Amino acid sequence: MKPCLVLYMPVIHDGYRQLLRAYEKKVARLYILGASLIHEHKYLVREIRALPPNDVRDILRTTTQFPFIKVLGRRRICALRDTYIITADEQITRRIAKRYFRRSRVRYVKSFLRWDESSVDTKAPTKYDRTSHAKNDRLLMQMARREAEKSSDWWRHVGAIVPLRSKMLVAHNEHVPSEYAQYAYGDIRDFIPAGTKSDVCSAIHAEKNLIAQAARDGISLLGRSLYVTTFPCSDCARVIAYAGIKQCFFGGGHASFDGVGVLKAYGVELIFVK
Repeated sequence: MKPCLVLYMPVIHDGYRQLLRAYEKKVARLYILGASLIHEHKYLVREIRALPPNDVRDILRTTTQFPFIKVLGRRRICALRDTYIITADEQITRRIAKRYFRRSRVRYVKSFLRWDESSVDTKAPTKYDRTSHAKNDRLLMQMARREAEKSSDWWRHVGAIVPLRSKMLVAHNEHVPSEYAQYAYGDIRDFIPAGTKSDVCSAIHAEKNLIAQAARDGISLLGRSLYVTTFPCSDCARVIAYAGIKQCFFGGGHASFDGVGVLKAYGVELIFVK
């Protein structure tokens, strides 16, 4: 039996269009998350520019070749519990799957728009302390890169990890109040040159996200090591320094390296992972 495609589509952008084209002839049914399921997630209710699910369904019926398109609500979702589900790799769909599709096979696919990495990645700063080729450091950086792919940011996706004895603290740059904010309102970073005014942003940076989570959970980062896919901006560098982190492993450069001086002043060792 062919799988079903289940999506939350507050807007119809090219990332979703590419996903729909890829699975148009590979799935039996397409379901759009309905209001009853969306309202389970309060942070999405205030997406004032989000299209109503019924409107999305009607648009897709005229612009795609899916033979079956329905709005999925609480009553209908129970019928999918033993079905092979394909869905977007997004927070809301992961939460829906965890709650309703525990017995189902679920495959997550990318849907967010991305800039080509070559347009946002820059070389590493020259003033780092050392280079690491260690297997463990490279594995942790790979984990950070996988976390980065969860970001909905279309310009830069960043992942951060702090390994603890019993678990890993992980975070990525995340738009607030929801990961769909830039699609509904636009991204102010579109009008700001790369590497400048990093504090003007609708997303919380991965490093701040991680440090805030640690503070919330009462976890001290004093003397800990941070692994981040992109060298921290100057604002994140200050937060890292004041959190007491003593090693910053990074996997790539940033358009601005103002944070180097701050980190070095607070005794943070800078390690480039190749």
